[in-house]
Amino acid sequence: MVKNFDSLDEEIDYLQNEVDSLGRKPVDEHIAIQKIFTLSRNKAKFLQLLLRNDNVTYELGLHYVFPKTSDATVKNLYQLKATTQMALAPYKIEIHSIWQEGYYLKASDKKVINEMVENFCRGEAMIFEDQLILVVKESRDHLAAIRADL
Repeated sequence: MVKNFDSLDEEIDYLQNEVDSLGRKPVDEHIAIQKIFTLSRNKAKFLQLLLRNDNVTYELGLHYVFPKTSDATVKNLYQLKATTQMALAPYKIEIHSIWQEGYYLKASDKKVINEMVENFCRGEAMIFEDQLILVVKESRDHLAAIRADL
């Protein structure tokens, strides 16, 4: 069913009520990381671990990412790091290695990722280097701006 509106304000009010009626749940940080960077659950867990710690030793990474797999090795963690790195490459975020110890993210990269996750969880529009991440905003001005651009 197509609705006809007499004014932009009426359409915005209708859309706002629709959004409110959905009862948006807060998005979990882990899910936000998966969706923003298009990562698997294990890759998102690994990135989340890197965000929470100054550095991640091989032992900690294996224990956190592969808790029930006794035969997981450093090679598995290296492959996980490499594929996660490929997903982060468009954002110029790099996972650094600590020789024979583990991995870490620079503070500036952590800040960028945390801002992206925070904005995603709040449902705000997020554009990073011309790449649209999410276009949902529950404010009247933003809805009006989107509608004006159409």
